[in-house]
Formats: sequence, structure tokens, C-alpha cells
Amino acid sequence: MRTIVVGALAFVAGAAAGGLFVRWYVMRHAGQLAGDAIGAELFGEGSTGAKIMGGLLTGLDEIRTQ
Repeated sequence: MRTIVVGALAFVAGAAAGGLFVRWYVMRHAGQLAGDAIGAELFGEGSTGAKIMGGLLTGLDEIRTQ
């Protein structure tokens, strides 16, 4: 029984840490993620246009976080 409780606590702690990391990443790179999604819709996923759009909004993220 004790092993199950320790395992469950470890799982919950890992899930919480992972969720906090994802939240931090999305807050820090919101422009890049949005730019990648917009560029993929406009120009097709993986295209040069999509990469440029993501790069432009990445620059705005850099300015915003300074």
C-alpha cells in the first residue's frame, strides 16, 4: 500500500512540475507559438512563410520579455 501512495505522490508532483513548465513556456513564447500557427494556416506547415511569421513574432517576444 505504501508503494502505491509514494508512486501516486510522485506522479502528482511530476504532473504539477510539468504543468508549471508548460505554463512558463507558453507565457514566455506566446508570440512564437501564435506566429507558427498563423504561418502554418496561411502558408502551409513547415513552409518558409510559416518560419518567417514565427520568427517575426519571436522577435516581439524577445522585446516584450526584456
